[in-house]
Amino acid sequence: MKKKGDIWVSAVLYIALGMIVITLILSAGLPLISKMRDRNTIAQTKTVMFDIDNNIKAVANEAKGSTRYLSPVDISAGEFIIDYDADIIKWSMKTKNKMMEVSTPDKQIIFNEGDLKLELKTTAIEDEYDMTLSFDYSGKEDISLSGNYQNPFQGRYSFSIRNVGTKTCGSEECVGVDITVT
Repeated sequence: MKKKGDIWVSAVLYIALGMIVITLILSAGLPLISKMRDRNTIAQTKTVMFDIDNNIKAVANEAKGSTRYLSPVDISAGEFIIDYDADIIKWSMKTKNKMMEVSTPDKQIIFNEGDLKLELKTTAIEDEYDMTLSFDYSGKEDISLSGNYQNPFQGRYSFSIRNVGTKTCGSEECVGVDITVT
């Protein structure tokens, strides 16, 4: 009879030990997986942003009526915004991954990859950051937005980027670029 009790005690101990090991693996592994997922999302979004930028520049350097189509444009996470008032295209996402130096209210830190600006800001939540990627076209192109959808964008879309001709931007002339989102 004593052997039956030993078997049950051993079984309970093995199950408890297994649960502890699984818990430790998950508690250490999930944050790493989350950080890798955020880095991958940012890398994919950079590619999308550079594609959009290259097409805007190509259309702006060509004649009125020149058009480029991008399809599909996948915004898998975060928010993509076409700010046609400020002529800025930006994407932002909340992350717990501190992947670069963080801007503070008294010190703004912006990294550049060509014309792409990258900024990581703190949020009101501890250990949470707001990652922003942006292109500023002010003074060069006058961006307008049309189509079935409006800001912010998240999901899969088709973009049509068209040169609508020369416009006045402040005291200088610039090229009007219309982005139609469908």
